[in-house]
Amino acid sequence: ATEANSRTIYQLDRQYSLKIGKGGSGIEITGLHITVRVNKEGDNKRKTNKATIKIYNLSEEHQKYIEQPFVECALSVGYANTGLFRLFAGQITVAGTEKEGTETVTEIQLDSLYSDLNHKTVSKTAPVGVTVKGVIENLVKEMPGVSRAVFSGKNISKSFVDGYPLSGSPRQILNELGEAFQIEWQVDDGIMYIQDAGTSYMTDNSKAFKISEASGLIDRPYFNQIEKQRGKKDKLRAARNGLKLRILLNPALIAGSIVYIEYGDKTGYYKIERLTHAGEYFGNDWTTELVCGTMLK
Repeated sequence: ATEANSRTIYQLDRQYSLKIGKGGSGIEITGLHITVRVNKEGDNKRKTNKATIKIYNLSEEHQKYIEQPFVECALSVGYANTGLFRLFAGQITVAGTEKEGTETVTEIQLDSLYSDLNHKTVSKTAPVGVTVKGVIENLVKEMPGVSRAVFSGKNISKSFVDGYPLSGSPRQILNELGEAFQIEWQVDDGIMYIQDAGTSYMTDNSKAFKISEASGLIDRPYFNQIEKQRGKKDKLRAARNGLKLRILLNPALIAGSIVYIEYGDKTGYYKIERLTHAGEYFGNDWTTELVCGTMLK
């Protein structure tokens, strides 16, 4: 009972900051009721990282500001005793306002690096002998929204004797490389993560975030046959007997990273395949749902 009570108090101290626009020309929203749903994938080849935010009773001036095409937006959340952490950053791709009873509700949909990934056309050739890693590094230079890239795995070391032509949008090129060389890619908060398919970009398990009943676990973890959602060519398919679990909302977790789950016979290291943050500022829901695949030892 004591643990449950302390957990409730911890949740009641939630905070958020929604910043829209660039630098001093932008606006910041705090204190208004919002609902949030953020989906992040460990591999962006098929699904991109997206967020949907509803803001209640926003001023008409701010409604108009939000309705500009592809305006930048960043949501940070946290608790009074932890401070704020960036939950999602991207561009507004859809915006609209409507009445729900006596309240005005503005809904925005965000996509991570939408313009950088989809609207830019790259046409250049990476030099003779370039590796897969070198090709991606060349591509990152064409994407101002990416501050750096984090690489791991063996497949990025493969080289091209005659160089490599980069042609198309960054998303198209990354997907081509991903399919051809069995690598996964994703962009989270301006950082691009690259790893061999089925592995994590984290190479040190000691840095894994620890999840237990004492650190935010809600209910118990449930067995999840995530391997059914992978192709037969996946060399790590046998390790896909993972877990599905809910914890108190934790913005620090990154899809593709490793977590250590401590719960009876399910204790061990797991890769986060995908995660969903869901929250209501004045409501009950303020959680993160994880779908994890077991890590090979």
